[in-house]
Amino acid sequence: MTPDVSVALCVYNGERHLAEQLDSLLAQREVAFEIVAVDDGSSDGSLDILKAYAQRDPRLRVVAGRGNHGHAARVAEAFALCRAPWIAPSDQDDVWDALKLRRLLDKAARDQVDAAYCDSMLCDEAGRPTGRRMSATLGSREGRAPIDLVFQNTVSGHSLVFRRHLLDTALPVPTGVYYDHWLAICAMARAGLAHEPTPLVNFRRHDGAQTCAGRAGRPPEGRRW
Repeated sequence: MTPDVSVALCVYNGERHLAEQLDSLLAQREVAFEIVAVDDGSSDGSLDILKAYAQRDPRLRVVAGRGNHGHAARVAEAFALCRAPWIAPSDQDDVWDALKLRRLLDKAARDQVDAAYCDSMLCDEAGRPTGRRMSATLGSREGRAPIDLVFQNTVSGHSLVFRRHLLDTALPVPTGVYYDHWLAICAMARAGLAHEPTPLVNFRRHDGAQTCAGRAGRPPEGRRW
């Protein structure tokens, strides 16, 4: 049976927080899902953690990448392995609300869009909420006007779900552009992008994180222009 949504998880040396994230992914309710986890040649215990979880839960598929090819390449690899009509990118160190996927799929269906994303609660490395939301830093644009996102991206991959067929338009991602920014622009150029204002992710911020979005002292992207 084909799941409703595929969670695309890319991992590199994430053993410190990986188990907590996997627990929150596998606890998703009211939705049929699979998790496609691609390891980018981790040198810590990340791959062992993934394999141990996969042995206990068949909804998790693990791909052990040879060598370290970087986040962008592994994201594309994970997307290609996803089987569901919807794809939800995932970081390796966050914690999802148990109804995150259900609420985003419902939002996308109500608004009849190609992609939907939620707000996130910023947390420190220990997972303690800082009291700040992602929307306070980046804003929360939606609709069908791609120009609204050209100079300031408000969409982070960890908060996004999108229709798989959007990849037919979006790939390959242009060099120098983050995949989440590009997918959001492509969604706006097609059926549209919707924003769910409820924070459905505890977004952990620390020096080892893949992205700098939401870090203290970082100005909104639009100000750099």
